[in-house]
Amino acid sequence: MPGSPASDAAADRVTVAGTGGDDAFAVRGAGTTVDLTGLPAAVKVNRADAATDTLAIDGGDGADTLDQSGLPAAAIGLEFSD
Repeated sequence: MPGSPASDAAADRVTVAGTGGDDAFAVRGAGTTVDLTGLPAAVKVNRADAATDTLAIDGGDGADTLDQSGLPAAAIGLEFSD
């Protein structure tokens, strides 16, 4: 339902590709909102559901890092490849 804070109960996957350089990604979450920074554009996922949704980060080339210390375990599924 548009505008509703409830999950849609569907499996959603957000895939983000890093740059060719050394990326320093940071993922933070609060409630059902997840924010990813460290790229030229920030990424925000609203109404995330940890049981069904995934944020997949492909670091690409370079020596990439991921700080997920601000992401509660119950926010969203997380995959990181470098």
